[in-house]
Amino acid sequence: DLIANTTEPLDKAMLIYNFVKSKVKWNNYVGYYSDSGVKKAYKEGVGNVADINLMLTSILQYANLPANPILISTKDNGIPIVPSTSGFNYVIAGIEMGDQLILLDASSKYATQNVLPERILNGLGRIIREGGTSDWISLLPKTESKEINSLNFNILEDFSISGKVRVYNSNHLALNYRNSYAKTQNETLIKNLEKGNDITISNLEVTNALEIEKPVQYTYEFNLNSSVEEIGEDLYVSPLLFMEKEENIFKQEERVFPIDFVYPMSEKYVVNIKIPDGYTVASVPENANIVFNNSDAKFSYMANVNGDSIVQLVISLDINNTIVLPSVYNDFKEFYKLVIDKQTDKIVLKKSI
Repeated sequence: DLIANTTEPLDKAMLIYNFVKSKVKWNNYVGYYSDSGVKKAYKEGVGNVADINLMLTSILQYANLPANPILISTKDNGIPIVPSTSGFNYVIAGIEMGDQLILLDASSKYATQNVLPERILNGLGRIIREGGTSDWISLLPKTESKEINSLNFNILEDFSISGKVRVYNSNHLALNYRNSYAKTQNETLIKNLEKGNDITISNLEVTNALEIEKPVQYTYEFNLNSSVEEIGEDLYVSPLLFMEKEENIFKQEERVFPIDFVYPMSEKYVVNIKIPDGYTVASVPENANIVFNNSDAKFSYMANVNGDSIVQLVISLDINNTIVLPSVYNDFKEFYKLVIDKQTDKIVLKKSI
């Protein structure tokens, strides 16, 4: 009945996928063997990872969709070198449609197609097809996760700041948000945003928190003290305010294991600053484009003065290759230091004559 009026294969798959997620809840046990049996899990509405995802695979196959189980080793179980019974401890469903492979994990409430929980994004999985054939498949996400921050603020006469923020999160960044905050009350979210900052937040609105096929978006207004530094008659302000990263998290002199960013990501800030009456722009940070290891990562900083009272900035960091090997760690650490230094550069305002 669920798919009776649907002919498009992907639409059928998503209907079945969402049905299984709503029908059977995960009991927090992993494994690639069904615990109490798929029928019992279906009847009782609870089961382990294998109960849920083998059920999903079976229903997809019943609907004549080319679905098969994919064995995975979670990050805390290590990386399997060869296929073995001890090398895997998790199973998901995969649908092969032409040259497209759709990965589905119905045990994760907020996961979507090809947006899997971080705990299982661990190199390679092994797809087991009917007839006994099997192949390694990549679990690496191919679509970048985006965070776009729009920050508009005014510097007031008393040098406090008022403004508005709009944040857009897609794919794994949206999944991370939902895992942490999907059902959190606005009052708690506001406290989390205000924590550690001399800031007051109001009018918080969250969109699509539970509509998992859509990006998460939220907006809020803020008032901020102590972010403008007055030296002599000049004012110094960091364009990213409370959003800036203040230190390089990569501090080790040497690294044995790779850095794993898990998924490709793009972080962008679009900033518009209205300066106070009686001041003009003395200087803005120089524009910059920094590339790491043949575009494995890119950083861009563009600042522009629009008229006498508006400063506009577009700042972006793209991580295209999610693995940074120890052999290039020091180069990456220097790249990231340049990113942090640039993000904390200040705009200088001077009094008008």
